[in-house]
Amino acid sequence: MFHACCTVIRWAPGRFLTRLAGPPGRGALRRASRVGISILMGVMIAGTAAAQGSAENMEFPADLGFRPFPYVEKDDDVFPAGMTARVIIRCGDDLTRDRGFQFRDYPDFICWIPREGRGGWLFVNHEIEDLHPGDERPSPEMQNKSGGMTRLLLDDDLAIVESEMHVWQTSNNCSGIVTPWNTILTCEEYPNTDGEAPPPPHLDGHMYVWEVDPAKPGRFQPRRALGRFSHEAAEFDLQGNLYQTEDQTPGFIYRFVPEKPGDLTRGELTALDAVRRRWGTVEDPERAHLSSLKSGATPFARPEGIARHPKQPDWVYFALSGGEGKWEHPWGHYPLGAVLAVNVRTCEVKEIVVGRPQLEGRGVTGQMQHPDNIRFDEAGNLYICEDHKNRKLKFKDGVAENHGRNEVLVRHEQTGELYRFAVMGKADSEWTGPWFAQTGRGRTLFLANQKDPGVVYAIHPEAR
Repeated sequence: MFHACCTVIRWAPGRFLTRLAGPPGRGALRRASRVGISILMGVMIAGTAAAQGSAENMEFPADLGFRPFPYVEKDDDVFPAGMTARVIIRCGDDLTRDRGFQFRDYPDFICWIPREGRGGWLFVNHEIEDLHPGDERPSPEMQNKSGGMTRLLLDDDLAIVESEMHVWQTSNNCSGIVTPWNTILTCEEYPNTDGEAPPPPHLDGHMYVWEVDPAKPGRFQPRRALGRFSHEAAEFDLQGNLYQTEDQTPGFIYRFVPEKPGDLTRGELTALDAVRRRWGTVEDPERAHLSSLKSGATPFARPEGIARHPKQPDWVYFALSGGEGKWEHPWGHYPLGAVLAVNVRTCEVKEIVVGRPQLEGRGVTGQMQHPDNIRFDEAGNLYICEDHKNRKLKFKDGVAENHGRNEVLVRHEQTGELYRFAVMGKADSEWTGPWFAQTGRGRTLFLANQKDPGVVYAIHPEAR
């Protein structure tokens, strides 16, 4: 079942799983808290028959970095045994440096910039449509009508030292990336616009990538040379070229080659033509989608997250959340989504994971549906966040009739198997913002549950 060089560990049922305790009242300022512990008695699926896996599919590689667990449905979010999931902040919590303001709704992209000395800065996007007129900072009453970014200063124990609004008057801030020169890019997403028609008037000044100065709140600029389209996510290669996904059906994969390293104001914007294996010029960056269609670029089934492989830097992986649309090329039809990879030098595209219905009795492994955010760990294991309607899983003849709860699945680099890292609770929500960092608590994964009410976690090994 596993590559010969992998050590295999056998999973023991009845272990502890960390989970989120019930949410306290909104608006209360609190330090990062340690969440409660839930005992998983055997292997169960709420509302369905028991799904005890065979001994074979209860095994997992020792180098996975966590202890995966069988599918389970709880009211609260479930994480692996041996891990602590600390609540850093919830939507509605007061900001320490902005009186009358709270941590805004819909957290998405998360990134960490270490601070000289101790602790670090945590930045969080908010996927909120900008309904606040003008360019000024919104009032407390209008704060959840304006997208943007929040900045949190955390100490070595991951407690909040200070918190404040950092970016405002942007819209639908989805994913992003830290640049090689330590600024931050935040992406404006509008998947419901018609990419072939001019954007509607209420989107004037939006649908761009914004470059953010992490050192000073309110200092951010649109980078129009990167194109105007429904921006989902971004990633750099080792040469400083930027790759972007378009959250649209169909959508494209873009590459931006700057004229000068570290300067995103000028350069060449191209779109991937996977059939002819080339990057085709986008003639009009302000109408990037239409220009890509005309140039013969390859349309994909709603591109989402994007990440460069840490050990194979010429390969950039990207998620497709999928859809029923069919196009005349090999990569158009993934009803349950897929993760693909492109070699940025040769333009070769290959399938990594294809979405499939959940199967009963798979133990600690899973099947992926509708992937969204993705992120590699340093070993090359790929963390995949699902985004579909979060509901109780129902089986018929051993095959799922729906998608069940949203999960975070991890594709093991050596075996290609998908192992379960997290299962969402009952919230109607999605997983967002996975970001690895070295903190005072060791190797830490920051992760958000976006809604009901929205929470940012720091997940790390339990203290010994």
